[in-house]
Amino acid sequence: MPFEVFDLRFFFNFSSEIACKIMRSLVTFTTCASNQILLLIAIDRFRKVCCPLKMQMTPSIARKFIFISVIIAILMTIPAFFLYGLRSAITPIPGLLGSDCATGDDVKDTIYPIVYELVLIFFFVFFTTCFAVLYTCIWRASRRLAFARKSFRSEQSCSLIGEDTTSSSIDNRNDKKPKCDKRARSNVVIVMKTDSFCRQVSSEPGSPNMARKKPQRITAASIKTKATLIAFAVTMVFFLSFIPHLGLAALKNAKKDFDYTLQGPQLVAFNIFLRFYFVNCVANPFIYSAMNPIFRRRCIDVFRYICCCVCRTCKIKKDLPVHV
Repeated sequence: MPFEVFDLRFFFNFSSEIACKIMRSLVTFTTCASNQILLLIAIDRFRKVCCPLKMQMTPSIARKFIFISVIIAILMTIPAFFLYGLRSAITPIPGLLGSDCATGDDVKDTIYPIVYELVLIFFFVFFTTCFAVLYTCIWRASRRLAFARKSFRSEQSCSLIGEDTTSSSIDNRNDKKPKCDKRARSNVVIVMKTDSFCRQVSSEPGSPNMARKKPQRITAASIKTKATLIAFAVTMVFFLSFIPHLGLAALKNAKKDFDYTLQGPQLVAFNIFLRFYFVNCVANPFIYSAMNPIFRRRCIDVFRYICCCVCRTCKIKKDLPVHV
């Protein structure tokens, strides 16, 4: 963010090419890495909701996937280091040229910037499709488990009625226990196994439920957890904030120097939406604070710790003897 502020402030006299390359590469790297991390989160939520009884993503597996994501992000960042540089900027003063941090003059008239933007658009569409498929499956699995839970309650009611009927007419051999729907009976196994898995997860050290004073029993209905909703909200904010940047960046490379012709509100809107992906950085803490009470409590603890450290330091300095 400070780099973007500096770039806007010195729009016509950006003089350091190596600083431009490094900062643009860092922005590209963090964006590509965030894409892949969000995909890993979606896969993790998919496994927990749709396949709760199968092997889940362990910390060692997560570290391996994160390492692979970092390598892929680095490979996607290397072209940006060579494409970005100083671009001759047309100033309002006739005959006077400035310099801007954008696609370099040596490559801006070639096909490479367009190809690079098309590759980024391809990955964007690919990740968007993966997210749509994964979260659709999560939503459908949540609906099925909700139905299974209702069927489980229905099966329990049928069993109680059957026991009562048998005990009240034990001498009547012709009486039969009421039969429940076969589909309801088949869902009983799903609910019982899922509840057993959830109780095991909730009792693991470091789980959110362990942080509560009175841990509550997790049932099949809690599969549709706030963690899934948080992951979905973060993903949606990320892509909604990234779409304007990607579109304007592709337009900027396709139509050379069109941003120099913008003035007034058009220029302001262009610069805002070109950097609209910063909304994601600002929105994430608010999303977690609104939807995760544990995150709120941890943030309060951190601020209290910082305040205590500052107060303790000030008190120590105040108690120190003054040497004249």
